[in-house]
Amino acid sequence: MAIGTVFRHFPTKDDLLAASMKRLLAQLVEEAGKQDLFAFFRHLVAQAAGAVADSVRLPDRARLSARPP
Repeated sequence: MAIGTVFRHFPTKDDLLAASMKRLLAQLVEEAGKQDLFAFFRHLVAQAAGAVADSVRLPDRARLSARPP
């Protein structure tokens, strides 16, 4: 998708963010209706943890064990 297409549909960053948040909220509401509260919460926490793990590069375990105490 070209940048012009994005700006045609979302003239400002706020418009793009609002549309993204509305879509995310709609997905959460749909998923919540399929599960009980605790199952939904577990799913939500696991999903958030996966997103954080994907965005953060943790140190290599081998390098950590090679360091002197």
